Amino acid sequence: MSRWRGAPRAVADTVVMAFLLLRAGITSLVQHWALASFSLVAAFAVWVVIQDVENPRVRGIAPEPPAAAVPVRPVNVPAGYIVLESPTVRVEVEARQEVLPSLRASDFVATVDVQGLEPGGTVSLPVRVEAKRAGVDVVRVVPDRVDITLIRAASKELPVEVNLTGGLPTGYVLAEPPVVDPPFVTVTGHPDLVANVSKVQLDVNLSGVRDPTYVVEGELVARSDTGAVQQVLLSVPRARATFKIEQRFSQRTLAVMPLLTGAPAPGYLVTNVTVDPPTVQVSGPVEVVQGLSQLSTEAIDLTNASATLTRSVRISPPANVSLGRETVTVQVQVAPIRCGAEGSGCAGATFVVAPAFVDVPPGVMLAPGSYSVTVQVLGPLNQLDDLTPAAFTATVSLAGLSPGTHTLRPSVAAPPGVQVVAVGTVTVSLAPVSGSIP
Repeated sequence: MSRWRGAPRAVADTVVMAFLLLRAGITSLVQHWALASFSLVAAFAVWVVIQDVENPRVRGIAPEPPAAAVPVRPVNVPAGYIVLESPTVRVEVEARQEVLPSLRASDFVATVDVQGLEPGGTVSLPVRVEAKRAGVDVVRVVPDRVDITLIRAASKELPVEVNLTGGLPTGYVLAEPPVVDPPFVTVTGHPDLVANVSKVQLDVNLSGVRDPTYVVEGELVARSDTGAVQQVLLSVPRARATFKIEQRFSQRTLAVMPLLTGAPAPGYLVTNVTVDPPTVQVSGPVEVVQGLSQLSTEAIDLTNASATLTRSVRISPPANVSLGRETVTVQVQVAPIRCGAEGSGCAGATFVVAPAFVDVPPGVMLAPGSYSVTVQVLGPLNQLDDLTPAAFTATVSLAGLSPGTHTLRPSVAAPPGVQVVAVGTVTVSLAPVSGSIP
């Protein structure tokens, strides 16, 4: 093989030489036509030689086992008769080395001519094989003869049935039986096999089909009572079925709204409601389901509730509708009313509180008078109703202040659960202590 390693380079050089000659123009081409022709012929010859070296033609058996052998098809079979056997052969061929492993039964046509054969007896007949692929030559057939028995065929007519391998989506039904074309076929074959055939079926899968009219075409299959496929001939190998489909039932996913009755205890309100799961799938007649906007639960009584409630309640199903589940879990959060909060229904409370003064500087005294500060708070209504100004502590620090008038804002401490939202100012007058040195 080493002596052929330079072959591709030789081919390239030869082709380049021919191309350069062609570029020289018509005059030059006429002058050197003999040399140009020789270059092209030489290039082709070198290419053929390289092909035979790198991808030689070899002999082998095709199709190579374990691939299926080539089926032998009887020809010139008299009307009303069939061949009992179903012989197969393999073929010795000559082809390019890289082609041989890829050869399959479909690359060949094998026939046996039964013209003039007397029915009833078994006769050995020669097999003729032709290759469909170019460059593949048939050398011999293995075996080159097969036994053939000609028998009278049996036949009968059967209706074509539709065999549904997948049903329509939920809510869809067949408006009428499917129309099959052709409605009948003739089954022909070996008497025993024809006797076993009880039905001829067109397999159809309607999964996911929602079209009002659905047309499908496919291969017909002859089956026995047990569903086993019978190898017989059908007068028509394919059929078409037309289905009329309509939607009788519909499915939707709807929100579940809990039905709350009664009122929480005084001073309490509902702050939040959750449903688990929040939605449920419903199924029913199209006109009923399409008219629904939500689902309701059985009543949940909140009378005098003062804490969060969690209940498992049934969904109230609309008439003629089925539910994906029958119950949901509802949690109703009940909390004290905080007056002044948005939506609370009250405005909070305001108290007038007497402040305490601390951190009085040396040499300074608080001028006599009545001091008070307004305090606005939020909190549970029932707690606010029981509060008095004494529940709050207002403190005013006078640290670092000199004699004179000052406007100050106290700090206020409120009872637990009560929020201080605003504190007013207080105006104080400070005077020097008598006898003190300014």
